[in-house]
Amino acid sequence: MVDYAKVGIVGLLTLLVGMGGVLILTPKEQAASYSCSATGQFGIFYGGISSTGKTAYPYAENKSGSKLCSTGWVKMNFNEQPPEINAKKYLCDIQRCVPVG
Repeated sequence: MVDYAKVGIVGLLTLLVGMGGVLILTPKEQAASYSCSATGQFGIFYGGISSTGKTAYPYAENKSGSKLCSTGWVKMNFNEQPPEINAKKYLCDIQRCVPVG
């Protein structure tokens, strides 16, 4: 007999590998996305960022579970156009791209 749980898990893993680990965010999640260059962390913070910019709050309802960033949380911009690629290779992270090779 077919074990549908195993088939489902294998199917889900195949889908994730096939998509290359792509994460699809809703507009609400994109609007609440921030990154920390000091630690390389990123997160979705519905509670916003403190006035100093160094504390992020994941929940709008309360201030529990706050995350600290020594350099300050930076809003992620999903509307930026990638740089012009003039037959060069670029290495990109959350905040910038640099030419390599």
